[in-house]
Amino acid sequence: MSVESYCALDESSLRALLDGTMDLDERRLIRSAIRELRRKEIQHMEAALASKRFRPTRGAAPQEDKENQQENQEQKHHHT
Repeated sequence: MSVESYCALDESSLRALLDGTMDLDERRLIRSAIRELRRKEIQHMEAALASKRFRPTRGAAPQEDKENQQENQEQKHHHT
């Protein structure tokens, strides 16, 4: 099998294959596939995080403003 064909499998299946073979070349291919699978998962998570981070707010004030508003209200309340 090639790294590409191994990449079609999930990590638990790859680990089972890794445990089941003693062939060093095969083990190297399987470990490469596991690394590639993890790299793709990380890229996918980073892309999802970036899309959430830069998503525009829909008319709502940012959370930081809520905290500042609360502090301002407390200061006004103490001054009166």
